Amino acid sequence: MNRNGLIGLIVVLLVGTATWAQNGKRIQIIKFEISNSVITKDVLDRNGMPCAVIRFFSDDMNYVIEPNLGKLKTDTLIGEIRIWVPKDTRLITVRHEGVYPLVNYKIPMRIESKHVYAATIDMIEGSRRAGKEAISSRSHPFYIGAGYSVTPMMGPTVALGLSLGHHNIEAGATYGLKATDDLYLYGTEGTLKAGYHYTPIKIQLRYGYEVNIIKKAVSITPQVGGSYHLYMGQNAENLINDGSYKNAQSISALGALRLTWSPTKHLKLHVTPEYLVSIKNDNVCNTLCWYDDDINKWNEGMSLNAGLMFYF
Repeated sequence: MNRNGLIGLIVVLLVGTATWAQNGKRIQIIKFEISNSVITKDVLDRNGMPCAVIRFFSDDMNYVIEPNLGKLKTDTLIGEIRIWVPKDTRLITVRHEGVYPLVNYKIPMRIESKHVYAATIDMIEGSRRAGKEAISSRSHPFYIGAGYSVTPMMGPTVALGLSLGHHNIEAGATYGLKATDDLYLYGTEGTLKAGYHYTPIKIQLRYGYEVNIIKKAVSITPQVGGSYHLYMGQNAENLINDGSYKNAQSISALGALRLTWSPTKHLKLHVTPEYLVSIKNDNVCNTLCWYDDDINKWNEGMSLNAGLMFYF
């Protein structure tokens, strides 16, 4: 992937996230109560039992309503969506394009056959709590992470992050276990100037926006940020250096897409592919890039890391 391709990918991710967010609005059910309406004709569930009817009132008819036991019939009227559900339906999920869904709303009463219930659907700004459908990590905003960078800078990673609703900021570091081969640097006159092998350390700061794709268990997080690289030189075998060319530095931009799974409220497992674009190298790093392809790959290209995050 070249730089233009990465920029296009980042734009697509951010635009898609912004479309989903739609100014941070959320769906809510204002009230849920028994109605005085009468069922004029029975609709039977899959067990042959009469259904209950739930009348959802709203000025917007584009809501998708998903009861946990399914629905047997739907009528869309002016200002009302009417659904027939089995007895003992307990949970309802409400979705709308471009808006945070209301996931697993718990009905505050028992649903009985042949009864009619009424509810009002509305939207609120995301800055307000929207009930239990909020992301599970919201009550535990801080997290620490540990993992392993698979390629190309293989080594352990650590991170410290802050989650505020769907937004998160994370600082992390990777210590490369794979050093370069011994590199011998010669002057224009052909004399040996220095010889080192280099071990990389990567420090990153990233911002992400988390979007649930399967209730609260699975989410994706588009991320953007920066990556600082320090290459620490150790003397090549049987060679003593004067200190020149010992350390090198570079800065890269990053775009990533993190996939997470939450087996518990306090723990998330993640796989994160990311792409780095080199922005600036110091003079030593520019010189080293001529000698070793690993350093070029550490500065720019695709990488993959995996690990866990513990919320506290």
